[in-house]
Amino acid sequence: MCTTTPPLAAAIGLMDTETDCNGNLGRDIVNMTISTGVIDDHVPALNRGIRAIDLIDIRFGEGAEPFGGHWHTHEDTPDKVSAQSLQDVGSLVELGLRSNAWIFDFQAIEENQDQIDETEAEESDSSSQEQ
Repeated sequence: MCTTTPPLAAAIGLMDTETDCNGNLGRDIVNMTISTGVIDDHVPALNRGIRAIDLIDIRFGEGAEPFGGHWHTHEDTPDKVSAQSLQDVGSLVELGLRSNAWIFDFQAIEENQDQIDETEAEESDSSSQEQ
């Protein structure tokens, strides 16, 4: 997801360093330099082999810095849900699903993991033979 999300986000104007498909400078919504991964409630699903994507507005709340708003606090209540955040995330998810962007990313990850597993198994076999 880390490799496919930025181009999708840029295309629909969610990155302030890029222009969208219409040539307009985007908004500062997706910023991969702030956070590329978070340990959150999606991790147990991933650990069980269930594919999951976690898109979080980590700056939600008036004047909030990254991870300094309402997210995962006692103030993280339904009345704080932002229609704009839901629209931004929904647009990104829709484009990702329509373009199958994340399906190919997962296949690459699985293939890479298979290669890593094979290499580790070979290294383990050779080290046990040396003993």
